[in-house]
Amino acid sequence: MQFHTMSNSYKSFLDVIFEHFTSCFFSCHTLTSLDLFVGHKNCNQTLFPNSLNLPALTNLSIKNFAFCVGDNGCAEPFSEFKKLNSLIIDRCTALDAENLHISSVTLANLTIITPRVVARNYRKIELSTTSLHSFVFIGIPYQKLAGSHLCSVKHLNIYPNVPWNYADLDWKHANLLVFLSWLLELVDLKSFTISSTTLQVYFS
Repeated sequence: MQFHTMSNSYKSFLDVIFEHFTSCFFSCHTLTSLDLFVGHKNCNQTLFPNSLNLPALTNLSIKNFAFCVGDNGCAEPFSEFKKLNSLIIDRCTALDAENLHISSVTLANLTIITPRVVARNYRKIELSTTSLHSFVFIGIPYQKLAGSHLCSVKHLNIYPNVPWNYADLDWKHANLLVFLSWLLELVDLKSFTISSTTLQVYFS
């Protein structure tokens, strides 16, 4: 299932769908795969709905959404999906939240794609994912990585989406330290893939 908004004139299209079709589209006990993509120019302003009732959902891909902060001060939008196996978070933000908390006992494959432009949003990714096996990160890690079961991650892939000749030396130094802290957290990796372009970003 895919819902695309294609221009500013349809900016509220997805919001209208959420409002009027929640009962039939977003309260479904048989839906297993969902792809939500907001394509209007003012991205990251459509709120990810917190009322999805999709107990059978195993694969979720979302792009250009904003997550609301919870009572605990962090964004935690996925804890209600009890069978989630694969999750793709593409260019999403967390409104007024310091941390993005991904909580799932079934999640095995996680992909996070950050915006190409250098931007700061949530400062920490917290993983409560006891079954997470594969983690793909597209971008330059600037968020701290934390979690109580990071030893479950066996395969890490990092690819850049910023210009390799980015010239801000302070930015490079700060993000290099964050990148190295990721490797200290993910101590039980079996495979680690990093592109030569990513290394050029850090060391050129």
